[in-house]
Amino acid sequence: MRLGLFFGGVSSEYEISLKSVAYVHSCLAELENIEICLIGISRDGKFYHYTGAPEAIPEDRWTEDSVKQIYWNLDPRDPGFFTESFTSYKFHPLDLAFPCVHGAYGEDGSLQGLFEMLDLPYVGAGILGSAICLDKAVARQLFDQLEIPQAKWLWLRKRRYEMDPERQVEHILKNLTLPLFVKPANAGSSVGVCKVKNKKSLIEAIEAAFYYDSKVVIEETIVGRELELAILELGDETRKLVVSPAGEIVSAHEFYDYDAKYANVGSELVIPASLPPQSYNEMLEYAKLAFRSAHCHGLARVDFFYTADGKIYLNEINTMPGFTEISMYPKLMAEAGYPGPALMSALIDNALAGKN
Repeated sequence: MRLGLFFGGVSSEYEISLKSVAYVHSCLAELENIEICLIGISRDGKFYHYTGAPEAIPEDRWTEDSVKQIYWNLDPRDPGFFTESFTSYKFHPLDLAFPCVHGAYGEDGSLQGLFEMLDLPYVGAGILGSAICLDKAVARQLFDQLEIPQAKWLWLRKRRYEMDPERQVEHILKNLTLPLFVKPANAGSSVGVCKVKNKKSLIEAIEAAFYYDSKVVIEETIVGRELELAILELGDETRKLVVSPAGEIVSAHEFYDYDAKYANVGSELVIPASLPPQSYNEMLEYAKLAFRSAHCHGLARVDFFYTADGKIYLNEINTMPGFTEISMYPKLMAEAGYPGPALMSALIDNALAGKN
């Protein structure tokens, strides 16, 4: 089987993808009958076939050599790509895609649309599920309809804000209670997220978040523990959901921002988290409901807050969670009985089974 392993991308999570693909590649390399074809996406959106050392990818040295630009064959009868070789072109067929790409243009349905055009099976959520879950405003509206508890929230479009910033800020302060979190609607890994405690910092955070997206989500702060569940959808006829024990994040910062996730060694992951069985079961049901209702496939990480009085609030659902060495998703799945290579095998089986 020739597997296209995609990495990089144009989003703010480019560096995370480079770290994730190193782990995924090392696990896939342990499987039999898999030929890995590394496909890198540069910061400016060009696709390249990378044949160099995988070790160069996390250091962002992969574009220096051993790359050839890709020209996609859009005939779905023969999915794959061409690379130019002297005066001719070489065709590279693909049997499966693993999009280890995070954020916009990789986790929002865009890359999945390419796979659909190629009629190429792929790991993870489809176009709809990817788009729903990356857009926090859309996902939160869905989860409100499902009556899954969430923080009280509002969302704001850039053009509407710029028409009358003062009015929009006053509307937020009238309907939500400080302190607040301000987030770009379409970004992951806590990129562009700010916690604000007054009107001045709220305005600054909104304008900073608009750098990453044209929509911003503002939500009230939930004081509680940060807990996560990992989900693996099996590829058999039952499409059973394997859900991990809960993992807890003890952040080195005031909240689990980008630096706390990937740079600060003071952050701690506790697996399994200490949690009453009844609370875990409630969280489990919310996670499965969110996964199915948001049209997820294959895998997801579902994040929650758990307060001192035992209340559970859904934070977000991530359709292509980080796969770095310190990421929660692979650690939780290992605890659930799916260490790296076994997890990759199960994800491949699910992808080949289709998205029906």
